[in-house]
Amino acid sequence: MRRACEFRVYYDTDVKSRGFDMRAAIWINGSLRDANTMTDWRNYLTSDAKVCHGQLCAQGTRVLVTNILDSLAEGSSREEILRSYPSLRPEHIDAAIAYAAELAREESLLPIADL
Repeated sequence: MRRACEFRVYYDTDVKSRGFDMRAAIWINGSLRDANTMTDWRNYLTSDAKVCHGQLCAQGTRVLVTNILDSLAEGSSREEILRSYPSLRPEHIDAAIAYAAELAREESLLPIADL
């Protein structure tokens, strides 16, 4: 059974009103996490031109970060993702989420043009 994945990023005033003292926090499946203490994705994700045409992958695997994020967006649980990709570790999923959060923070500074 698939569940929806709730993913929101809060900034300054929203975060402070929730009792967090940080620049940003991320809300994932009912849990507000400190963006400053999240996993440093650079330790667990890698891009190598010889692996998956240089696309960002979980380190030591051929699992694309986009596959991890797509699975989360479709509502897959961490356990389901780990079963689907046996070479993944829980840290890879945390890193993919941290990577997405960083991209979302960057997007707030440089919005994508309306399509």
